[in-house]
Amino acid sequence: ILTVKPVALPVGPHLKGKNLHLGWPVGIKIGKTLLCGYHQTLRHHGGTRRDSSSSDAVIVRSTDGGKTWSDPIDIRTFGTSKKPMVLNFGNCFGVLNNKVFFATKYGLYCSDDEGKTWKLIPDALTQEQTGHKYTDNFGPRMIVHRDRGLVIPVGVERSPHIDMYSSKDEGLTWKHERVKLSDEIHPLEPTAIYHDGHLIFLSRNHTL
Repeated sequence: ILTVKPVALPVGPHLKGKNLHLGWPVGIKIGKTLLCGYHQTLRHHGGTRRDSSSSDAVIVRSTDGGKTWSDPIDIRTFGTSKKPMVLNFGNCFGVLNNKVFFATKYGLYCSDDEGKTWKLIPDALTQEQTGHKYTDNFGPRMIVHRDRGLVIPVGVERSPHIDMYSSKDEGLTWKHERVKLSDEIHPLEPTAIYHDGHLIFLSRNHTL
């Protein structure tokens, strides 16, 4: 039914200097194009994490099923939010109406040419827009919900809640909703699918 193959990120000259830590890469397919977004830092913990080549949101593209990849592009090339975001650690992709969206700590971006170029959506997912100042690690997947539109689930560290940010206008404006969970579950970096009328989350329990 399904064949699963590993897809390697670019190595060697594609990496910038000594930035060998890629965070946890996230990917999506739109049309015939594969997109992969990842961090590009010196290390995850301990010591200096960043230099002039570091970024928390780099994208590569493949149009041949992952055999070859484009040179990495720092998403900040297309601008950054001038206002504080509600997102902190992670990156996530979503697709709606033949557009691909990329949410990062630097801003929310949209592409209508399968990731060749990106546009920063001003004020999207900012603390000012959502009225919510809490930031934490978010999951790799932006889902499309029948009633809520685009949805990004965000874990609330060491707390039995999930924050959900949703947009009904293709990412222009977002609202915040906090959902209470069981006291035994303190989710972080949740991923989600929308199936049979239900939002289904998979997360690691950060406290445990």
